[in-house]
Amino acid sequence: MKPLQDTTDFTFATAVDAIICEEMAGFGRSMPEGELHETAELTWLYTGVPILNAVLQTHILDNDERTISAYIDRMSRYFTERNTGFAWVLGAATRPVHFAHFLKRRRFVHLVNKSCMALNLSEFARDEPTPEGLTIQKAQDAESLAPLQKIEQQGFGNPPDIAALYYKKYLYEGFNASWHHYIGYQHGEPVAITSLLLHAGLAGIFGVATLPEARRQGIATAMVRHALHEAHRFGYQYAVLSPTSMSEKIYRRLGFRDYSTISIWKSS
Repeated sequence: MKPLQDTTDFTFATAVDAIICEEMAGFGRSMPEGELHETAELTWLYTGVPILNAVLQTHILDNDERTISAYIDRMSRYFTERNTGFAWVLGAATRPVHFAHFLKRRRFVHLVNKSCMALNLSEFARDEPTPEGLTIQKAQDAESLAPLQKIEQQGFGNPPDIAALYYKKYLYEGFNASWHHYIGYQHGEPVAITSLLLHAGLAGIFGVATLPEARRQGIATAMVRHALHEAHRFGYQYAVLSPTSMSEKIYRRLGFRDYSTISIWKSS
């Protein structure tokens, strides 16, 4: 898809939701029990791992309460039949805009609001020094991507099995025009990771993590800057991401600004 040039219309909002969805959709494609379903109204994901089951996109144009309730009931039955709970993700392009009202009435529990931020890459300052001893390499195969598992686990505090799932997902999706994974090496040792996803006309920054012992040296910032350079080199105009509370200040310093809110609800 041609890179998007404007943040003001519904096309951009739709693209933001699409790239957030795509980051998770890979689990449905890559896992042995995984299922990914896409209709005009809903996109949903089943993996067999409770924290990775979700309705990822909602585009219901009929505002009739009975119609909307029927869609919610359909999803609830789908996951109940698989003996698992699931999340419902609402984004900038969710329709109807008051869909959370219907989830609340069906006793879904609000888990969290996450911000989504955007950056115009034409306004991104590209000349900054690299931390001492840091080199950044693009992963090209399973071997060069292998450090991701340790950094994913220790950098995010994820259980080993979740870190392994991300590694397997990235391997399944391959090293192609969409996904680009970067490993940061400090004096030859792998200490940081960043992934770049090119999808729906946008550049998405995902999986930014640094080993605890390598933090507070500007390494995470350098990793993100490298991914942004690459996105600009590929011809993309806008980058988007969803920060953690710990990383938000980094992204604001780079020029990212709040764009929308991702609201996550859980079945009761």
